[in-house]
Amino acid sequence: MKLQGIKIYEGNNISKIKKVIRVVISDYKDEDVKTLLKYYFKISFLLGFKEKLVDYIIKEQVGEIYLTYKEETISVFIINNIIDNEFSLEEILARASKLKEDEFIRYIIDYAARYNIPYIKLSSNLYQIGYGKKSCVLGKNYLDFENMTSVMEIKNRETLFLKLKYANISTVYWKVIDNKSSNELEKLPINLTTVEKGNKILVTLTSKDEYVTVLDNMLYNYSRIFFYVGQVNFRVICFKNEQGLFYKKAKTYEKIDTANELDELILKIYNTLNIKFMYIDFYYENGYKIVDLGSVFDILEDMKLNLKEIANFLIISLIKDRTYNIPIFSVTGTNGKTTTARLIHKILNAIGYNSGIACTGGIYIKNKLLKSGDTTGFLSARELLKNKTVDSCVLEVARGGILKNGLGYEKAAVAILTSISEDHIGMDGINNIDDLIDVKLVMLEEVDKGGKVVLKADRRVYDKFESKENISLISLNKTSLVEEHIQNGGEAYYLQDENIIHCVKRKEEKLMDINSIAFTHYGKSRSNIFNIMASISAINKIENDMNKIVKAIENINCDLYINPGRQNIVDLGKFKIVLDYGHNSEAFIEVFNLIKGVKPSKTTSIIAAPGDRMDKYITELGKISGDNSDFIIIREQADLRGRKPGETANLLKNGVKESDFNMENLEVIFKEEEAIVYAMKNAIEKEVIILFTQCLDVIIPTINSYLEEIGVNKIVEDLEFVH
Repeated sequence: MKLQGIKIYEGNNISKIKKVIRVVISDYKDEDVKTLLKYYFKISFLLGFKEKLVDYIIKEQVGEIYLTYKEETISVFIINNIIDNEFSLEEILARASKLKEDEFIRYIIDYAARYNIPYIKLSSNLYQIGYGKKSCVLGKNYLDFENMTSVMEIKNRETLFLKLKYANISTVYWKVIDNKSSNELEKLPINLTTVEKGNKILVTLTSKDEYVTVLDNMLYNYSRIFFYVGQVNFRVICFKNEQGLFYKKAKTYEKIDTANELDELILKIYNTLNIKFMYIDFYYENGYKIVDLGSVFDILEDMKLNLKEIANFLIISLIKDRTYNIPIFSVTGTNGKTTTARLIHKILNAIGYNSGIACTGGIYIKNKLLKSGDTTGFLSARELLKNKTVDSCVLEVARGGILKNGLGYEKAAVAILTSISEDHIGMDGINNIDDLIDVKLVMLEEVDKGGKVVLKADRRVYDKFESKENISLISLNKTSLVEEHIQNGGEAYYLQDENIIHCVKRKEEKLMDINSIAFTHYGKSRSNIFNIMASISAINKIENDMNKIVKAIENINCDLYINPGRQNIVDLGKFKIVLDYGHNSEAFIEVFNLIKGVKPSKTTSIIAAPGDRMDKYITELGKISGDNSDFIIIREQADLRGRKPGETANLLKNGVKESDFNMENLEVIFKEEEAIVYAMKNAIEKEVIILFTQCLDVIIPTINSYLEEIGVNKIVEDLEFVH
């Protein structure tokens, strides 16, 4: 048996099970697979993990085994070593056990999952609990919001007790001894330890005979010794100033009822030292006196039997402290997802949020670009959610990202599905529209309890949901499905007499006149009307003031700065250029319908098609263009995606021939830059040139260069946004 590869799906994915590992093998027998599974399950079980088989698929002599995993590093190690077959089962188990994460950290993560708090593994024994601004990072001996200065200061006992003395907080009798002449035997038992806590040496003396010898030895080894009287009777573990777990000291720690009389003292200690996650050891004799205190992480070794309780307490405290989640808006669909994501992002920032977005154009926080390129996948989502400044996130989720890596987030406040069409049929195992819907539903199912699902009113998708309670339907018409949903008490947005209507609990509210919205090109762009409605519905989940949302929309344009590459109409005086990312039939039709509203004297279309689409879909684009254009320039993308040069161009040309288009008005110019310059040079008065393009970073400089030659101002000066 040979191992061909291992793939990790940490987030939700097409299997609908999180934390799945895919093992690809070849040259194997059924017995090999049985042995692999038997050993994987057995070793995992002995390590404390109950794993299971998710799926086993055979593809042309290659096997794909899908297994659950608890800790990625351990599972990969076990699988590699079982297949490698160099170590015995016992040796693999022994080596794998050394890779296990810290026990306390594991408990914290388990409780986070139990309370539905999302988390991100940053490194071994280092996790982020929650997302964005509301998150915290914790690891072995580390909390990122902890006051580490105080924690480190009071690792010196003398410093600790002096601080407490200065704050008039009662402590046990103590003294730092640095010579043998010291005689502190008036009260037994007495305790000798190091001034620095890290050494963890404590000697309790009950007789005078021991004192001189022990003191002599300790002074020799440490020079200065910390002396105190009294034993620990109680231990309190608290988060911030709130008392949490209260223990009585014995051989182990037993939880007892909270002592309310300690509340005021704990608050005073917290205000003095400001350690967030703190333990306090008390000696009780005519009142509570401090013996020791510090970060809880420093005493976990003593609390081995109570780690679960402490982890649970910490997670509950973080929830109370509002460390949890920020609103996440996930957007997917065949068309409109990038525009809708950008709209939500812009509106959020306009109403006061510090929103981040990861989409086809890059990762942004507000208007600041962090990373350019296609950032619609798992790692891009994680990069944004790890940013401590964002208080809301908009994530564009592509089909490819779901299939390749799964989702990079959990618990979205809103999930939006803009549309479903046959754009990716025949790719990545998607054989029909139902397969595509199933992929998209992975995202729609990753919605937090009480969250919202925003759907285009499409029966094929709507009927997939057992419960319709949290669905908001979007439609350009009040269809029978919309009417049915409304009658059942559901929420919907639709057009009525050129107005956007919001209907909830069977009550209608008029929101906006579409002819007044610049982003819809004043009512001409039907797809952007839909995107506006989807955005309003999404943001209304966290913002009840509709007037606030509507006002924000009024100030957003569909231009190269706000929505680059999506229905951008650039007016050059004599003629107009429309730049659009469209690469499927639905997008082509939307753009051509938009242009009809402009009423051009002539429509020139520069078209291309992705080479990885089926022939019939490429041909269809040619047919649509022929039906809606006066002049056509066929080009090809730089990345042919497996096609031969000229192959997609010929398919497009065949599609044009299926229309009534005059083929004398067709040119083939393979290079995109040459095609747009040719069109501009030959443009007539009031002509509209449509360029379906994915390469604004190439096209805009080309257009600007030509305009400079003829003495016309550039269409944009700053290209930072163009990706």
